Amino acid sequence: MLRIPLRQRVAGSELMEKLRADQTQRTSVYFFGGPEGVAEQACRQLNFVNGPMRCVGFECPGFGDVASMSSNETIKRINNSGADFLVVSLGASKGQAWIQRNRNLLDVPVISHLGAVVNFIAGTVERAPSWMQRTGLEWLWRIHQEPALWRRYFSDGLVFLRLLVTRVAPLAFHIRLSGSPPSGCNASVVACEVKGHQSEVMLSGNWKQADLASLRKCFREVSRVGLDVCLNMNAVTEIDSAFVGLLMLLDGQCRRQSTALKITGINGGVKRQLHYCCAVTLLKNN
Repeated sequence: MLRIPLRQRVAGSELMEKLRADQTQRTSVYFFGGPEGVAEQACRQLNFVNGPMRCVGFECPGFGDVASMSSNETIKRINNSGADFLVVSLGASKGQAWIQRNRNLLDVPVISHLGAVVNFIAGTVERAPSWMQRTGLEWLWRIHQEPALWRRYFSDGLVFLRLLVTRVAPLAFHIRLSGSPPSGCNASVVACEVKGHQSEVMLSGNWKQADLASLRKCFREVSRVGLDVCLNMNAVTEIDSAFVGLLMLLDGQCRRQSTALKITGINGGVKRQLHYCCAVTLLKNN
């Protein structure tokens, strides 16, 4: 298994180069998307080099909608290829929508939208010089190479600015204002029990990253039972992003098991923190 320490930003192209250079394991890849002829060229270029990665198929679905790119024949071709890695290149939003629609139908172990990777391997687009990569200016080089990208980057920049102003800055201010509670104050306590057709979880105190071991154990247990989950947070006074992340994992597990997660007793401060973490959808069953 390839292990890559994540000490810094890892671009999709860097991940692909690591896989191409890993002599300990052979990897097969299928290219889906990209401009006309580019996926085919990338496939030929990859197979021309006698390396550990080989291309077992490619497809350029054109510029239709997600539904037209998700036919049974398309899914069957990808599955029959025996690929270990499916590289999707359809544009950011359409690519993610395509993966979301078809991931449960695909047998490929790893699926990722890597955008320009197909172009880089084909040689139709050059990657930014290393100094631009290190200084965070690769986006500027990409616009130089593909001028149409400025619209996407401008739109992404506006979204980032809105999140910075409405979520990140308020959360940082809240954390600085609240500070850390004294040791032993509002200790985190969790209790789980099955009542009727649901698992009930009662929480109290402050829940921060250092306090989550017992909660992880409890969430694993209620997931194993496979019933609806009622999470009572009436006595919870403080949470952090690590707690929110664990809560989102539980919500995802409940959805996979077709069970419901209901959260009750949320006070204004905790609800505000969920809002800052873009996680208020967790309260949908309240």
